[in-house]
Amino acid sequence: MEVQAAIKLQQKLHLVDIDIRVADGIVTLTGTVNSFVLKTAAEKAAENVLGIKTVITKIDVMPDGLRTDNDLKAEVLNLFKSHWDIPDDKIEVTIQNGMITLEGKIRWHYQKEAATEVISSLRGVKIVNNNIIVERKVT
Repeated sequence: MEVQAAIKLQQKLHLVDIDIRVADGIVTLTGTVNSFVLKTAAEKAAENVLGIKTVITKIDVMPDGLRTDNDLKAEVLNLFKSHWDIPDDKIEVTIQNGMITLEGKIRWHYQKEAATEVISSLRGVKIVNNNIIVERKVT
Protein backbone atom coordinates (compact mmCIF):
# COMPACT_ATOMS: atom_id res chain seq x y z
CA MET A 1 0.00 0.00 0.00
CA GLU A 2 2.92 2.36 0.71
CA VAL A 3 4.29 1.83 -2.81
CA GLN A 4 0.93 2.64 -4.37
CA ALA A 5 0.65 5.78 -2.25
CA ALA A 6 4.18 6.86 -3.21
CA ILE A 7 3.47 6.40 -6.91
CA LYS A 8 0.11 8.17 -6.76
CA LEU A 9 1.68 11.10 -4.89
CA GLN A 10 3.92 11.79 -7.84
CA GLN A 11 2.30 14.71 -9.62
CA LYS A 12 2.77 13.15 -13.04
CA LEU A 13 1.33 9.79 -12.00
CA HIS A 14 -1.98 10.57 -10.35
CA LEU A 15 -4.03 9.43 -13.35
CA VAL A 16 -1.80 6.58 -14.53
CA ASP A 17 -3.14 3.03 -14.36
CA ILE A 18 -0.26 0.92 -13.06
CA ASP A 19 -0.74 -2.42 -11.33
CA ILE A 20 1.49 -2.74 -8.26
CA ARG A 21 2.35 -6.04 -6.59
CA VAL A 22 4.58 -6.27 -3.53
CA ALA A 23 5.98 -9.48 -2.04
CA ASP A 24 8.94 -9.77 0.34
CA GLY A 25 10.27 -6.32 -0.54
CA ILE A 26 10.06 -6.94 -4.28
CA VAL A 27 7.79 -4.62 -6.25
CA THR A 28 6.45 -5.55 -9.68
CA LEU A 29 4.98 -2.73 -11.75
CA THR A 30 2.86 -3.58 -14.80
CA GLY A 31 0.69 -1.51 -17.08
CA THR A 32 0.89 0.96 -19.90
CA VAL A 33 1.84 4.63 -19.86
CA ASN A 34 2.14 7.14 -22.68
CA SER A 35 5.70 8.35 -22.00
CA PHE A 36 9.12 7.22 -20.86
CA VAL A 37 9.07 9.96 -18.21
CA LEU A 38 6.01 8.41 -16.55
CA LYS A 39 7.62 4.98 -16.60
CA THR A 40 10.80 6.18 -14.91
CA ALA A 41 8.84 8.30 -12.41
CA ALA A 42 6.90 5.22 -11.32
CA GLU A 43 10.13 3.22 -10.96
CA LYS A 44 11.82 5.91 -8.89
CA ALA A 45 8.78 6.39 -6.65
CA ALA A 46 8.68 2.66 -5.89
CA GLU A 47 12.45 2.49 -5.30
CA ASN A 48 12.25 5.27 -2.72
CA VAL A 49 9.81 3.45 -0.44
CA LEU A 50 11.45 2.24 2.74
CA GLY A 51 11.94 -1.54 2.80
CA ILE A 52 11.81 -2.09 -0.96
CA LYS A 53 14.70 -4.26 -2.14
CA THR A 54 14.00 -4.53 -5.86
CA VAL A 55 11.68 -3.01 -8.43
CA ILE A 56 10.75 -5.09 -11.47
CA THR A 57 9.26 -2.94 -14.19
CA LYS A 58 6.99 -4.43 -16.82
CA ILE A 59 5.48 -1.13 -17.87
CA ASP A 60 4.98 -0.64 -21.61
CA VAL A 61 5.28 2.80 -23.18
CA MET A 62 2.60 3.37 -25.79
CA PRO A 63 2.77 6.98 -26.98
CA ASP A 64 -0.38 8.78 -28.04
CA GLY A 65 -0.46 9.26 -31.80
CA LEU A 66 1.79 7.86 -34.49
CA ARG A 67 5.30 9.13 -34.91
CA THR A 68 8.11 7.74 -37.02
CA ASP A 69 11.60 7.03 -35.78
CA ASN A 70 12.91 9.55 -38.33
CA ASP A 71 10.65 12.28 -36.88
CA LEU A 72 11.89 11.45 -33.41
CA LYS A 73 15.55 11.41 -34.48
CA ALA A 74 15.22 14.83 -36.12
CA GLU A 75 13.77 16.24 -32.90
CA VAL A 76 16.50 14.65 -30.78
CA LEU A 77 19.25 16.06 -32.98
CA ASN A 78 17.67 19.53 -32.93
CA LEU A 79 17.40 19.42 -29.14
CA PHE A 80 21.04 18.41 -28.81
CA LYS A 81 22.10 21.32 -31.03
CA SER A 82 20.12 23.79 -28.94
CA HIS A 83 21.69 22.75 -25.61
CA TRP A 84 25.10 24.20 -24.84
CA ASP A 85 25.93 21.36 -22.45
CA ILE A 86 25.49 18.57 -25.00
CA PRO A 87 28.35 18.04 -27.50
CA ASP A 88 26.07 16.98 -30.36
CA ASP A 89 29.01 16.37 -32.71
CA LYS A 90 30.29 13.62 -30.36
CA ILE A 91 27.02 11.72 -29.89
CA GLU A 92 25.58 9.17 -32.31
CA VAL A 93 21.82 8.64 -32.11
CA THR A 94 20.03 5.53 -33.35
CA ILE A 95 16.32 4.91 -32.93
CA GLN A 96 14.36 1.74 -33.50
CA ASN A 97 10.66 1.56 -32.61
CA GLY A 98 10.97 4.46 -30.16
CA MET A 99 13.99 2.96 -28.42
CA ILE A 100 16.82 5.48 -28.48
CA THR A 101 20.46 4.46 -28.21
CA LEU A 102 23.10 7.11 -27.56
CA GLU A 103 26.77 6.33 -28.22
CA GLY A 104 29.99 8.27 -28.39
CA LYS A 105 32.78 9.62 -26.24
CA ILE A 106 32.55 12.84 -24.27
CA ARG A 107 34.59 14.61 -21.58
CA TRP A 108 32.16 15.16 -18.72
CA HIS A 109 29.52 13.10 -16.90
CA TYR A 110 27.06 16.02 -16.75
CA GLN A 111 26.98 16.00 -20.56
CA LYS A 112 25.94 12.34 -20.55
CA GLU A 113 23.20 13.03 -18.00
CA ALA A 114 21.98 16.08 -19.93
CA ALA A 115 21.60 14.03 -23.12
CA THR A 116 19.22 11.59 -21.43
CA GLU A 117 17.33 14.28 -19.53
CA VAL A 118 16.67 16.41 -22.59
CA ILE A 119 15.13 13.62 -24.67
CA SER A 120 13.38 11.46 -22.07
CA SER A 121 10.19 13.52 -22.13
CA LEU A 122 9.77 13.56 -25.91
CA ARG A 123 6.58 12.02 -27.23
CA GLY A 124 7.37 8.65 -28.78
CA VAL A 125 10.36 7.75 -26.59
CA LYS A 126 9.98 4.27 -25.10
CA ILE A 127 13.48 3.63 -23.75
CA VAL A 128 16.76 5.57 -23.63
CA ASN A 129 19.92 3.45 -23.65
CA ASN A 130 22.69 5.89 -22.83
CA ASN A 131 25.89 4.08 -23.84
CA ILE A 132 27.95 7.27 -23.99
CA ILE A 133 31.45 6.82 -22.57
CA VAL A 134 32.97 9.57 -20.43
CA GLU A 135 36.66 9.97 -21.24
CA ARG A 136 38.88 12.80 -20.14
CA LYS A 137 40.95 12.59 -23.33
CA VAL A 138 38.44 12.87 -26.15
CA THR A 139 39.77 13.71 -29.59
